[in-house]
Amino acid sequence: MAASPCLSLAEWGYLVQHANGLAELALEQLATELDDAGAVPVEPMDAAGSEAAALALFANMNVTDHMDGLPWDSAEHDARVLTEAAQLAASPEPQPAALAAPATGPQAGDWLARVDDWLKQAYAAQATLALDVARFDQDKVAQLLAALPPGMTPLTGPLDAAAFDQWLNLWQAGEPVVLDLVGELLA
Repeated sequence: MAASPCLSLAEWGYLVQHANGLAELALEQLATELDDAGAVPVEPMDAAGSEAAALALFANMNVTDHMDGLPWDSAEHDARVLTEAAQLAASPEPQPAALAAPATGPQAGDWLARVDDWLKQAYAAQATLALDVARFDQDKVAQLLAALPPGMTPLTGPLDAAAFDQWLNLWQAGEPVVLDLVGELLA
């Protein structure tokens, strides 16, 4: 595909990859922050006591009074369900992994290394991209590029982790032009 009037095909490649990276890495960073914020000790459940209480409640219910006409409305079905529930209550309780405290995410120094790894993988794959620039509103993209904050390393060329992180900070701060540009490219 030929390049557009405003950007070369290589510049479009970098721009689209960076837009994808901003969305992907912002989501990854948000998930890490949420995991870290929720990393509180979890009290172990008294699963056996809870199951016993549920079984006692179930055993005292007369569910057939409320199930007239349903295919499982039978004494045989009720007996089978009670037997299965009793077997579950008697089986040893595994310790689910969900009860463990969630792992914490990368530390600040590790974050730039993660960004650097993402950029290296993206740039290595760039030659294999089949980018159709005709799908973009090229005039709107050109206007948005012109309105980006000055002094930043352009999104239309290779970035190092620190420069990409500056763009990510603008994205996360809700910079309208950055949000609009990424939205236009990912739409």
